[in-house]
Amino acid sequence: MTTKFNICFALFVLTLASGLVSAQSADLIASDFDESGRVDFADFLAFAENFGRSTGQEGFDSKFDLDGSNSVDFGDFLVFAANFGKLTSGETETFLYIADFISGRVEVVDISTNLVIPSRAFSVTFPRGLAFGPETGLVFVASRDTLFAYTNSGQRSYFIELTPVEDAFSGGLSGPGGFKVIVNGSETRAFVSEDAGLIEVFDLVNRVSLGQIPVGTSPTGLALSADESELYVGRRAESVGVVDLASQTLIDSIQTGTLTNGRIATSPSRSRIYVVAAKPDADHASGSAIQLLSLDPTSRSLVDSIQISRPGDLGTQPVDISVSSDGESVYLSVNRTDPGPSTDLTTLVQVGTLITVNVGAFTITSEISALQVIAGFGISPDGTTGYVSGVQDLTDFALRVYIVDLAQGEFLSPLALELDSGAEFLFTSAKAAIRSAMTFIELSFFGN
Repeated sequence: MTTKFNICFALFVLTLASGLVSAQSADLIASDFDESGRVDFADFLAFAENFGRSTGQEGFDSKFDLDGSNSVDFGDFLVFAANFGKLTSGETETFLYIADFISGRVEVVDISTNLVIPSRAFSVTFPRGLAFGPETGLVFVASRDTLFAYTNSGQRSYFIELTPVEDAFSGGLSGPGGFKVIVNGSETRAFVSEDAGLIEVFDLVNRVSLGQIPVGTSPTGLALSADESELYVGRRAESVGVVDLASQTLIDSIQTGTLTNGRIATSPSRSRIYVVAAKPDADHASGSAIQLLSLDPTSRSLVDSIQISRPGDLGTQPVDISVSSDGESVYLSVNRTDPGPSTDLTTLVQVGTLITVNVGAFTITSEISALQVIAGFGISPDGTTGYVSGVQDLTDFALRVYIVDLAQGEFLSPLALELDSGAEFLFTSAKAAIRSAMTFIELSFFGN
C-alpha cells in the first residue's frame, strides 16, 4: 500500500468518524465515479489512486476534482467522504427486523434480495418489542428488564434499565416485563408497555426513566396521537386506555368490548385506531363473534366494525394486526379451529390465515390460508409483499418466515431462517449509513 494511499485512507476514516461535513445532491452524484448507483469502496480506491494530482500532470482526471480547484486534494476528499456509503438514485435500503424472544435474537433480512444478513443481527435476552428511529437510524428493543438501542450494523449503542417492580410472590423486586416499545417523532421519548400493568416513559436524550404509569391489565399495544400529546394503550380489557403524556396519567378510555389480545394499529394520519374485540354471540359455535373495530381517538367512539370470525369455527384467535403504509388496508393474522368434515369433532383442522380488510369499504378483500399455525407478520412498505411467521405442517413443528405475494394472494417459499418465536416484525428504510460503511472499512483493513 502506497504512502499516498495510507494518508488518504487515514484521513478518510478520521473524517467519517467526526462527521465534519454534509453532502449536497450534485456532489453525491459526482462522487459515484463508476456510476454504480452507490458511492462505495470501489469509488474510494479510484479516488485514492488519483489523490494529489493537479491540472497539467500526467494522469489527472477532472472528475475526481469535486470542488473545481484544479487539484485532487483534501477539499475534494471532504466532499467525497461526506457522500461515502450513500445511494445516488435517491432510493432507500429496506431491512426487516424480526424479534425471536425465545432464542434471544433479533434477525435481519434484506427485503430487496430476501437474504438473511447475519452481520446485522444481534442477541438480546428475551426481545419482545421493536421500534425504529429514522432520525438516528437506531433500532430500539424492549426486553424483559431493559430498553436497548442498536445501530444498523448490529452494534449496541446504549441501554436503559426498566424500573423493577415488587414481586407479589417473593416480596422482592423483579423486572416489570417489557413488551411493546414506541418512540416519538423527535426521538426524545420512548414508551414501553410492561406486563406489570405499567407504561414506562424514557428520556432518550439523558437516557433515564421518567416514571411508570399504571394503565391496567396486560398492556400489549401502544400508539401515539397525531400531536403526540396522548398515548393509546391496548389492554386485555373492555377498552383502549388513553394516557395524557404531560401529566403521565391515565385519563380516559375508548370502549371496545373484550379485546382479544390488546394489540392495536393506527392509520398513518393516526386519525383511526384498529383493534380486535370479542362479543358474545350464540350463533357462533365458539360462543363469541370476533370483530375488527375502527375507533376515532378524538371522539373516543366506534366508527366501524366487521366480523372476521366464521359462525362454524370452534375458535378464532387473532394474533397480530398491521396497517399498510398508505392506510388503505388493515392486515390481521388469525388462527381458526375448524370442525373439519366429521360431525363428531374427531377431525379438527387448524388453519392460519392472513386477512386483508379494505379500509374505505371496511370489507374483507382477501383471506390467504396456507399455514396450519400463523404468528407475527410484517407487510413491506410498498404493500406488495408480506412476511409471515408460522407453521405449515404440525407434524413438523418448524416456525419459519414465509414470503407472501399479496397481489396474487399466494404463499411463496420461506426465507432461509428458522425461528423459535416471532414476536415482532419491523421494517427500517434509510439511505446507506456512513457508520455502516466505516465499520466495513475498519473490518477490512484493521480486522484479522
